[in-house]
Amino acid sequence: SAQVSLQVAESLPGAPAAPTALEAVAVATNQINLSWTDAAAVENGYRVLRRTGAGAWSEIMTLSADASSYEDIGLAASTSYRYLVEAFNAAGASLSAEASAQTWAPIDAWRRAKFGTTEALGPTADGGDWDGDGLPNLVEYALGLDPRVDNYPMMPFAWQVEGGVVIGTNRFLTATY
Repeated sequence: SAQVSLQVAESLPGAPAAPTALEAVAVATNQINLSWTDAAAVENGYRVLRRTGAGAWSEIMTLSADASSYEDIGLAASTSYRYLVEAFNAAGASLSAEASAQTWAPIDAWRRAKFGTTEALGPTADGGDWDGDGLPNLVEYALGLDPRVDNYPMMPFAWQVEGGVVIGTNRFLTATY
């Protein structure tokens, strides 16, 4: 009689599902935080890929299975970065959709620290004057001053000129008599 040999092979699961809802959010001049939805049930881990401009994609981190966020630190200020996240296992890999963010400019970090926002609108605009001291926010930033503190105290003056007197302040209020 013939012998029959049976071999049982362990079947590999298919490639994992791609991460979904990838978001990239700048939180500082040197940091972008990534988050995504872990849609894979059989992944071994995740690879985070990054590039600037049209440059080549670089793997910057490998994360464990079930990861759903990453903090990318040590970046250059005022620079746009693009990201992909790849779920992988022995059978293959699946990429997320691309997400991008731009790190803050130094003035954005200053504005966030002083006003609680990076938006340059109204009193937080570069030409705004939050504290009403006559110095625009951009000047206070350049001089390293706190825009919430009156850094330019009012100083009245009076000058006698031919035919009258000029009275005013260093805050641009003058009257001539």
